[in-house]
Amino acid sequence: MFDKLKEKIYQFSLKKQHKGASAYPDWEKVKTVLLLFDSDDSQQNLPIKQLVKELSTEGKRVTAWGYTNQKDIIPTTLPNFFVFGKNQVNFWGKPHQFDVMDHFIDKHYDILLDLTLDNSLPMRYLSLLAPVDFRAGRQTDTEPYPNDLMIAIDQDKDAPFLFDQLIFYLKQIKAGKA
Repeated sequence: MFDKLKEKIYQFSLKKQHKGASAYPDWEKVKTVLLLFDSDDSQQNLPIKQLVKELSTEGKRVTAWGYTNQKDIIPTTLPNFFVFGKNQVNFWGKPHQFDVMDHFIDKHYDILLDLTLDNSLPMRYLSLLAPVDFRAGRQTDTEPYPNDLMIAIDQDKDAPFLFDQLIFYLKQIKAGKA
């Protein structure tokens, strides 16, 4: 019962907040990337850290946010790499302003790469409220306002696979050229 109510509140927030992309990005001109991911149970997130490193070697400034269903969070030692959990969300599934949102909405990003495979409400809120020009992620039937670029993947695929697919297609886009 509460899950349906939480979903309705989220849908209401969507209507007020959603803004679609004004243009497709040229991957070579993208400077800042916001990466969203599902944190693994150990909170080591080694595949995600490797993806952050890969983007950084391309000259992109990356900020990564992950969510875990656990209450206790292991602090990360990497700059711009954050994990939050159940203690940082309210009853409705929205991240707390002082714990998460104040740090999250501080700066603007060129692109959001949403690598979440679970349909967790806290990550859906972050994706919705992200201060970005363009959103890319997996195709989902649950979002009434989907990402600007969506990739359909099988359920057995993982976040690095989705990342590779997104980057492949983003590199194909040459913005401003007809």
